[in-house]
Amino acid sequence: MSMPILFQVYDYDNDRCLGTFTDYDEAEITCAEYQNNYGEPVEVLVEEAELCLPQIFTA
Repeated sequence: MSMPILFQVYDYDNDRCLGTFTDYDEAEITCAEYQNNYGEPVEVLVEEAELCLPQIFTA
């Protein structure tokens, strides 16, 4: 089972994550909006996420 890919919009100047998305286009839109509104450079990072799935115990 492969891990899902997540796209994180990150502001390196202020060392903070602006959001994590499952859709690249949504991350790019957020990145562009932030740059237009605040004039600060941000990047879209690609990462694999480990999902913590609940364990089901049966008796």
